[in-house]
Amino acid sequence: MNIFSISVFLILTVCIILGEVWLADNPGEVTVYWRGYRIDTSVAIILHVVAFLIAVVALAYRFWSALRRAPQQIRLRRQLRRERRGYDALSQGLIAAAAGDSTGALRQAKKAGVLLSSPPIAKLLTAQAAELTGDKNVAREHYQALADDPQTALLGIRGLLEQARNAGNSEEALRLADEAYRLRPDAEGLLEQRLELQIEGNYWEDAEATVQEAVNRKEMDAEDGAKRRAVMMFEQARLAMLSQENERALSLLQTATKLHPQFIAGQMKLAEQLGAINKARRASRIIEKCWATTPHPNLAAVYRALEPELDALAQVKRFESLFECNPGHVESHLALAEAALAAELWGQARTHLVKVSESRITPRLCRLMATLEEAQCQDRDKAQHWLAQTAMAEPDMAWLCRSCGAESETWQVRCSNCGFFNGIFWGKPPKVARLSRNGSDHLIQDLPG
Repeated sequence: MNIFSISVFLILTVCIILGEVWLADNPGEVTVYWRGYRIDTSVAIILHVVAFLIAVVALAYRFWSALRRAPQQIRLRRQLRRERRGYDALSQGLIAAAAGDSTGALRQAKKAGVLLSSPPIAKLLTAQAAELTGDKNVAREHYQALADDPQTALLGIRGLLEQARNAGNSEEALRLADEAYRLRPDAEGLLEQRLELQIEGNYWEDAEATVQEAVNRKEMDAEDGAKRRAVMMFEQARLAMLSQENERALSLLQTATKLHPQFIAGQMKLAEQLGAINKARRASRIIEKCWATTPHPNLAAVYRALEPELDALAQVKRFESLFECNPGHVESHLALAEAALAAELWGQARTHLVKVSESRITPRLCRLMATLEEAQCQDRDKAQHWLAQTAMAEPDMAWLCRSCGAESETWQVRCSNCGFFNGIFWGKPPKVARLSRNGSDHLIQDLPG
């Protein structure tokens, strides 16, 4: 009993005692004539009789109400016991599913479905248990049942989506992802999953719109979103070029490089497109601007190809201008050295190659030094010496996949080895050297980082 109940009880007790005392002090008399009888009594007795009759009627009413509710109470208790057994079965089924016991999970799921009249969680457990047993059709039926119920539609659609992805049906998976997104655009992980499917299906415009939506909803960093959109625009431009839509390709590349100025592949392709429409000067300015922050041998190759009609000495002049954009970088020295070699300016070429050799020896440097020694001095021994060093030199920078580590000749939207999207970066590959020990060859690999 709480304080309130005790207080009420005490107050009522006090009131009754006070009433009894008052009646004792004021006894009064009552005379009743009924059917020829005369009844003389006191007021106190009459009041006590009335109180007794009220109590009897109240108890009789409560007893009658209890009898009326008894069947309902019995049904409710049975239902509660049934639900408790059903949820116990659900718990056991979930434990079995987590442990990989497909048979036990399916048995408990069916039991829970019967006891609980197949609530959503029981249908979901049945579907997952069916998947564990490899019965995809049963799983699909239960996921579809969930999808048909407005309250559990998202749960069912996501189950069907995973089935479609596991079966390699990307088109169906994307359709289901779109349907789920229309139902609950704020569902966790759904936007990213939809984006992955759009990328898998090469729906670049849709994927770009999804990225922008993710940025707007603060689900993706703005800088990361801009880089992803730039990559997607690059791929749209590549496809446009294959379809001879050169103006659209140029527009896409311009937008992509504005979104991501350090996007070397985009800058390179934009310069190539401008060169193709006789805008070599503008293309050269783009490469020079990019060279100031991110020098790259592919940019140097495009820079050289922009004005192929120039002789070797004129190309050296152009590369001297490019060199000044970033004079301290290794790529600047190598690019100018290659131009000087082509123009037979041996001294200038040697100066820049020696400068590079002070920081590191790479196979590319070794090959250029070998070419210089043979061309300038006709010294084949020195040339062979440089070529022999390529095996032990630090590896040249290359396009690498951050997912599988595979090396690519050019930048690609997807890794040609593992298919990873936007994972190609310019970096230092592992160093592999062959050493001889006790007459046997051994490969030693130094991983970067």
